[in-house]
Amino acid sequence: MSDGNRHFYGFECENLGDGKDPWPDAQLEAVERAAAAVCRFHRWKASSVIGHLEWQPGKTDPRGFSMDGMRSRVGKRLG
Repeated sequence: MSDGNRHFYGFECENLGDGKDPWPDAQLEAVERAAAAVCRFHRWKASSVIGHLEWQPGKTDPRGFSMDGMRSRVGKRLG
């Protein structure tokens, strides 16, 4: 596995990261919209949206929402 920082877009989102701190609907919608915009620009599908924890060993974020759920949201937005 390699360092993805130079290959991926990343969003810094404010949350305690403990899996208990709620993610406000407006914040999840912002992640969804931003990810969909990047996908549209590059003509990518929602499957290109990944979480830190899915790429980098030892990373646990995001916690409190699933990446499968976020990909589903992005996919619906992309139509």
